[in-house]
Amino acid sequence: GSQAIDHTGLAVERNYHRYRRPLAPIIVRFDSETARDETAYAKFISDLTGAAVEFSSSKEESVAELVERARGKVRWLSHEEPPRAALLAKGISLDMRPIAQRGDIEVPRWLLEQSVCITYHRYGNTNGGPKPICPGLE
Repeated sequence: GSQAIDHTGLAVERNYHRYRRPLAPIIVRFDSETARDETAYAKFISDLTGAAVEFSSSKEESVAELVERARGKVRWLSHEEPPRAALLAKGISLDMRPIAQRGDIEVPRWLLEQSVCITYHRYGNTNGGPKPICPGLE
């Protein structure tokens, strides 16, 4: 996720694909039935990606309190019924999939995928367009 990759290799434009950390913390909801390995893996992924994570449990806060404070994505590892409608009404993403053991599948779930296109031509003149700087390139 730290590298921007141009898969096209065109001379007149660059099309980068990259992953970014989310702007708001991801809330991870678990309960007493959630395996310790899952919560440890969620912490490891958080440390690896640099994504801010806040853990929530049924012992510490109610589902209504979680919905009230949620600002970004919610990762639901709990066996409770998730508040789909309430989170959707706030525009919050809810990920209820179990944690994948493969990093290439799990890590993108904690990041934001972004495509950046930089055009190097204007009116047919190659290298005549703007020269923006995109962090993570080269």
